[in-house]
Amino acid sequence: MASLPRSVPKPPHASRSTVSRTASGVPTAVSETAPSVPTTSTTTPPAPRYRLPADKLLLYADRGLVIVNKPNGLISQLSDPQNKETEPTVDAQIFSTFLEELRDKLGLNEPLRTLHRLDKPTTGALAFACNRQIARDFWNQMSGKLVKKTYLALVVGDAPTFVKKHGVIETKLECRNGWVRIPGVKDVYERDRNLLPSSRRRGEHWVRDAVTEYEVLATSPKVPLSLLRLHLHTGLKHQLRAHLAQALRAPILGDALYLDPRLPQLRTIKAAIDLPRSMFLHSSRLSLNRYCPSRVTLTVGAPLSASFVSVCEQAGIPLDRDDLLGGVWLDGTKALGLDAAPDGDAALGLERLGGKWYWRKRL
Repeated sequence: MASLPRSVPKPPHASRSTVSRTASGVPTAVSETAPSVPTTSTTTPPAPRYRLPADKLLLYADRGLVIVNKPNGLISQLSDPQNKETEPTVDAQIFSTFLEELRDKLGLNEPLRTLHRLDKPTTGALAFACNRQIARDFWNQMSGKLVKKTYLALVVGDAPTFVKKHGVIETKLECRNGWVRIPGVKDVYERDRNLLPSSRRRGEHWVRDAVTEYEVLATSPKVPLSLLRLHLHTGLKHQLRAHLAQALRAPILGDALYLDPRLPQLRTIKAAIDLPRSMFLHSSRLSLNRYCPSRVTLTVGAPLSASFVSVCEQAGIPLDRDDLLGGVWLDGTKALGLDAAPDGDAALGLERLGGKWYWRKRL
């Protein structure tokens, strides 16, 4: 899966680069500028345009819905021109260009509408609507808690860390100046706010109920590292990150905000495993209702990134085949993707939706 660099390098003037690749062979951000033209000494060189190859990240599309496999480092919302604290940035430009290329690839008449957001370092399924009606229907389903979001996370913690292998975390979450924590919880790590950009310290204040369901899927036999499946019952800012770090005391591996870099367990992990600079939280599946014309439950699974898979392999943590491959399910039947075996109803439903799976196995 593509992954954006932490800081975008400045490219040479008037150049067009091909898609660069990491050591694992996955595409990463590329840049391009306008073709070279004669200029005078007073002409300002054209600004570089950084981009991600939309065709490499597209998972699924039908007549109303588009789902991509978001890489680490890509933001998932455009800047608000009315908000001075969200002025256009390179991040926003990359996302805007990505949406334009996605729209062009699919031949859409309207701009794509972002249906939900993922944190910048979170990977996985990210959905867009092709028109206003689909967007309105999705948001109505969100309000009615009909949209189901499932995540996978690698967390710092061994088997004794978890009193129960399956449970529900129900707490208040408090946000003050953009920082999220469980009210009243003690001895939790908080990164020095002065080390972060001012945009991370803007005046966002609220206290709300938060509910997260978790299941411990596996624990490494080598290092204090565990794989969890998470179900969001509420969708608050940094909910999963705060709940895991502060309620379970099992912070997400690579979380720059909630994982204390001084943890002894983290030193043990780093001594045994080659860790990339990533946060290991993945939006694994997204489920919602579609109509073709009767109601069906559409589930789209986003394959895990190469870095996530690599860390699990090094740690001896087994992974489910469907989590590796992704795919599309209609009413529980895998209808698209590797190992798909659609029955007649699923095949007919996909035909009526115009559904297509674009991902190709790259592990």
